[in-house]
Amino acid sequence: MCAHDRRARDRIVHDARHERRLDGVPSRPRRLYGCSVVDPDVVDRIASASAEELAAALGIPRGRAVDRALGLASLPLARALARFDDITRQRGVASAAADLLGRRGVSLRIQGDPPAGPGLVLVNHPGAWDAIALMAACGRREVSIVANDRAFLRAIPSLERLLLFVPEQGGALERARATREVVRRIRAGGLVVHFGAGCIEIDPAFDSLEEPSWARGSGHLARAALGAGGAVTPALVWGVHAARAKHMRLVRALEARGLGMIAPLAQVALPRALPVRATVAFGAALAARDLEELIAAHDDEALTRALAARSYALFASRPG
Repeated sequence: MCAHDRRARDRIVHDARHERRLDGVPSRPRRLYGCSVVDPDVVDRIASASAEELAAALGIPRGRAVDRALGLASLPLARALARFDDITRQRGVASAAADLLGRRGVSLRIQGDPPAGPGLVLVNHPGAWDAIALMAACGRREVSIVANDRAFLRAIPSLERLLLFVPEQGGALERARATREVVRRIRAGGLVVHFGAGCIEIDPAFDSLEEPSWARGSGHLARAALGAGGAVTPALVWGVHAARAKHMRLVRALEARGLGMIAPLAQVALPRALPVRATVAFGAALAARDLEELIAAHDDEALTRALAARSYALFASRPG
């Protein structure tokens, strides 16, 4: 965290005059940087969306008691993300992400140089803090991320504007629409992050992976980005889980069912007990000439495999 961020953090003024309740649970917004107040409605929406996803993943019938219990469990994360939302509006997503990581016990190491110009970052998806770590590591006021369309993500207003939502069960029409939007943002000078597998993967810091299996659409998106004049940067994220949380049987069981937010919930509630040491590594930015043969072959699957291999090679070549 830079000196400016530390000074800004020290200026935070707690404001307990405003209080709302989520099914009887108090939610206290805070005044940030002396100019705005976290919207308690945002806290409520995030906590409610989180509780809904938790109930669905656990297969628990909804009811007032269940909603209250899961809402209570979700409140620390909801408050942290509401603060993230407010800082994003004021100072940009990189500052907001760095603030969130620092306050939640997540240390971040960056290897290589983040892309300087417009383009596409192709990266793995271990879940937990990976998207927040990438936002901080890219160092930009705005970074777009291709993401599944989820109520939990839409509950965070600033993310709803930055994310490129794709329906989880979307067909060719939705994929084509997403590709056009990626191209539009790159041509406007933006940076877009795409998780190559399109689903939660292992965290290389905890599990070994002999050969990554990324969706062939990643190669198609890379060709589109190169055609729009952007560069394609392979990247890799690891260590985004707390070691103690990652080895909890409950966490692993729920992640196997697609609930990637369970580890962050535990880590937000217990940041000191469950510290995280995350790394984001960037490879060399690739122009169309660097992938000329693969592009000429029009083989999206082969291009995807080549880019995935470059990404995972960053873990093998990490400093000791």
